This record gives sequence, structure tokens and C-alpha cells, in this order.
Amino acid sequence: MEDVLPSGLLEICVLVGVPRERVKEVYQAAQKKEVKNFPPLDPEVLSVFVPPFISKEEFQATNISSNVFNKTKRRSFRKKKERPKIENTKTLNGDQKVPDTEDISVPKDIDLNGLPQLCFPGGLYLASESREDHIHFLVFTDVFGNRTYGVVAQYYQPLQTGYTSSNGLAHWESVQASKTGDCFVPFAICLISRYPYFNALKDCLSCLLVQLRPCKDLDVDERIKEFAAKLSLIPSPPPGPLHLIFNLRPLQVVFPSREDPDSPVIDLDLHLPFLCFKPQTVLQIITCILTEQRIVFFSSDWALLTLVAECFMLYLHPIQWQHTFVPILSCQMLDFVMAPTSFLMGCHL
Repeated sequence: MEDVLPSGLLEICVLVGVPRERVKEVYQAAQKKEVKNFPPLDPEVLSVFVPPFISKEEFQATNISSNVFNKTKRRSFRKKKERPKIENTKTLNGDQKVPDTEDISVPKDIDLNGLPQLCFPGGLYLASESREDHIHFLVFTDVFGNRTYGVVAQYYQPLQTGYTSSNGLAHWESVQASKTGDCFVPFAICLISRYPYFNALKDCLSCLLVQLRPCKDLDVDERIKEFAAKLSLIPSPPPGPLHLIFNLRPLQVVFPSREDPDSPVIDLDLHLPFLCFKPQTVLQIITCILTEQRIVFFSSDWALLTLVAECFMLYLHPIQWQHTFVPILSCQMLDFVMAPTSFLMGCHL
């Protein structure tokens, strides 16, 4: 029975950004020097959310057989969650509070080391004013040629610097409350799936961003975890004429099914290359792909790079591109285009 159940759509959800303390240091240094432009910061993984969303204690309390447990066991690492530093805060026993640590299980074939650069391919910069949300797409290929797909949403939140308490509740005040200037911090949420549901996962992240706008720093992790837990319950649609539709306020999200088991999932607009290139140029690009040339796409839109490259991959079906496929190169990865072998890559203008 377990073998015929469709696998879930969500593989992992990651929150990427800069630790709060590091942002405060950079902001305060810029205020002292009266510098308007902030220096670039190194993004890092802040939180990881992986299904199944159940603790070991809860798992052992259920009546699930050991065979199922063995199938869901994954490589884990320890990550210390960042907590606000509160001076002179003690427990009821008089002991100083210690930040919590928790075990996080991560699929063994997903590398989180290079993910922050791809979530911020143009670099991570603090902003003096809020900017629009931005979504782009990623494709990961392992050594066996298996591909995993990512959808990344970048959003900005005001820097919260001051800690206050009222009625026993914790509150963080943004720098906007003090008249020293404005500072907005970028974050990125990355959904990784084994299925190329670009438009559907984009709609899901758009709904999540609406929910995160009024949230404070202390509530963001819980909101994202709740969102990821809901998304992990959605199965992949089986092949056939029926699509999977569900409501995720304020949108209705559609996950299209493939026509048959041998057909690819198509969840993007296949006419996009014809909006960017003339038909003759499209034929020339297909010729270059079929003759295994070194190909680099250039665009001022990060999202367009992956979508156009994926369209050409679908044009070739059932033929498959067997060489290096990196539709988005971050600023730190530009030397990849010097590779002597065949490749298809994308660079931002």
C-alpha cells in the first residue's frame, strides 16, 4: 500500500538571511560613519523545515510500524536557533535561560552550503527603504543527473532593534520607531521539490508573503513551519486528466498533472522563449542544444533565466540534455562559464 501512495510535493523549506546580531552591527556602524549605502553581507541558512513535521517523542507515541520509520529516516544535523538576547532573564528556578537547540533532518542529496548564494544571486544588501517582493527559480542537478527544483521568494522586513516588554509579553521595536533612519533587511524563503511546479509553488509563496507582512521576527519561524507543514500534506498529482486544486488564502493554487507516466510535468508558459527571441533565433538555440554547444543565457530578470531554459528543455522532450545545467549563476559562480565542456547556464545583466 505504501508503494502506491503518491509522494509529497515539498522536499524541504529553508529560510535564508543574515543573523539579527550581524545586521545590528552593520547598521550601527553605518550610522556612526553616516554612510547611506550598506556593505554587502553574506547570507546563510537561518531555519530549515523538513517533513514529516513530528518530533521523535510524538513519533514514538504513535502506532506506526518500524518499517515506515526506516523509510522516513534522514541524515540530520544540529542547528542552534537564534533567540533574542534578554538580559537578567532567569527561569523560575533561578537558572539562566539557554537558547534551544533542536535536531533538524535534511535529505541527504540536498546541499545547503551553496543554497544561500543562489537565494541571493545578486548579493544581499540592506536597504534604506522597503522593496517589492521578488520570486525566482532554481534547478539543482546531482551527479546522477537527477534534478530538484527550487522556488525562492525574497522579501524585506524592517530591522527590529529594541526589546520591550508589557504585560509579560515580548515585543521588538523597529528602527522606524526611532528617528535615526530606516533599515530594511532582506530574507529569502526557498521551497525545494522534486517536481517542476514553478507557477504553483510561486503562488504558494505569494500567499505566504501576505501572511508574513504583519509578523514580527519571533513569529516568522512559526508561520513558515505551519505553511510548510500544510504544503507537505499535498501529494503529487497522478498522471491523467485530473489536476490537483486547493485553496490557500487568498489564492486558489492549481498543480497540473502530467499526461502519462512518461511525460514531463509542465507548469510554466511554453511561449516565453518566443516573447524573448525571434522564431529564427529559437531554432538556432535548439540547434546549439542538439549539437551540445556551450550556451549562456543573459537576462535582467532572474526568474526569466530559469523559465526560458526549462522551456527549451521541454522542447527537446523526449531527448534530454545530459550536460551541466545551471540556469542561474550567482555573482560568485561566474567563472563557471570558463568550463571547457558543454553546458547551459544563465547570467544576470
